[in-house]
Amino acid sequence: MGWTFYDSSGRKLNTTSTLIDNLDIANATDIGAAIVDEDLLIIDDGAGGTNRKTEASRIKTYIGAAIAHAGNQSTEATTTSTSVADLISITSLSIGTTLPIIGRNLHRKASGALNQGGCGIKVNSTIVGTPNSGNQSDQNICGGNGGEDSVASGHAIWELTHIATNYDRSSAVGLYVSKGSGFFGKDATAKTAARPDATTTSLTINGISTSASSLIGADEFHIYTVAVS
Repeated sequence: MGWTFYDSSGRKLNTTSTLIDNLDIANATDIGAAIVDEDLLIIDDGAGGTNRKTEASRIKTYIGAAIAHAGNQSTEATTTSTSVADLISITSLSIGTTLPIIGRNLHRKASGALNQGGCGIKVNSTIVGTPNSGNQSDQNICGGNGGEDSVASGHAIWELTHIATNYDRSSAVGLYVSKGSGFFGKDATAKTAARPDATTTSLTINGISTSASSLIGADEFHIYTVAVS
């Protein structure tokens, strides 16, 4: 004959249909530590009554599924070129046309004769945003009028939308924080071309200086993809 178990309130427990309200969670011993990846949780798989265990690490994966880190490059690159030059690139990507792309990067200009400069974006071999070396009213994902011999830096966050028939997909939205004695942040990069209707295999921040005696730099370049469903 099998055993019959009861909780402290006299409620019957069995191996097939023990209700969750029979668990005395409030009076259980506190974990007394931070939750870590290896901690175990109970989950009803598919809400069909099949209870399973899961590690807490899966919660992070589930929450982060909508935004994925696709790649990064953390080695600074600089240029003193007065024509558009590639700065920092992330290669070996495989981002389909259905996914929006979010990018962020640091940028700076060093002291010297440089008064202005800018950065832009290249997708594969197509420049979708051209850097402009004009004044601070021009549009770059980094750039502006820092003043003679001034040092300035900041960061950019921008987005390339996914491919959708009859809709633009190349506007890069920028949010900027300036640092140093000069202004070094802009509204958005000026559109040059649409995002290529092909798998994105590389992304590049390019740059331009107004003087060969000083430089534009880019660093900490990160790419993220965003799920649309």
